Amino acid sequence: MTAAEQPIEAICLDLDDTLWPVLPVIQRAERAMLDWLQENYPDISRRFPRRTLRQRLAQILERFPEQKHDMSFVRRNLLGEITRQAGHPPEVAEQAYQVFFSERNRVEFYQDVLPALDWLSARFPLVAVTNGNADLNRVGLGQYFVASVQARQIGVAKPEREIFDVAVERTGVPHARVLHVGDDPHTDVHGAHQAGMQAAWVNRRGENWQPESPPPRMIVSDLEELSIKLGRPGERRD
Repeated sequence: MTAAEQPIEAICLDLDDTLWPVLPVIQRAERAMLDWLQENYPDISRRFPRRTLRQRLAQILERFPEQKHDMSFVRRNLLGEITRQAGHPPEVAEQAYQVFFSERNRVEFYQDVLPALDWLSARFPLVAVTNGNADLNRVGLGQYFVASVQARQIGVAKPEREIFDVAVERTGVPHARVLHVGDDPHTDVHGAHQAGMQAAWVNRRGENWQPESPPPRMIVSDLEELSIKLGRPGERRD
């Protein structure tokens, strides 16, 4: 029996762009951090305008390629450098990061997410698997999940197998009976297949499947459709 023919006994879920749109979150968090620096340490803002900060961020990623899975490290490193060069103590960098991180965890869920998580979490153990650094409890979803696995904790990012292996271990279910659900065909679907899991592609933009790997067991437009395909009573409401 292939993995796709196995019954599903647990679910792993991506977070960014699967449960909420992430780009507006990051943009708002960066604006909040820059506004805080402008208000409290205008000398830093004058010396390091937005364009310079973006360049410095790219340089840090080049210097520390082994840390590209850990954006918390990268942003803290950036803030540490610019505050130190501006003559301020290390706690200023941490304060600025906390402003960013607070906004990073203020997300707006897609409207299908909470009803679907209510239904799914009552029937399957759910484990969050993310390359990002969102905190489940701070975003308000901790009650639905038995565990959260972040790339920065494991030391590798999706699609590497190690992060999926840790997530599967947290479910207590064999790989072939775990469904990984995410929006990215490469990091989510291909990565899950490489780990011997089943996969569901959340295709909110109606794109065509590109055959990098075998197609996922399910292609769904959102989590409402996913839960219906997994046995939730009722018909899809469009």
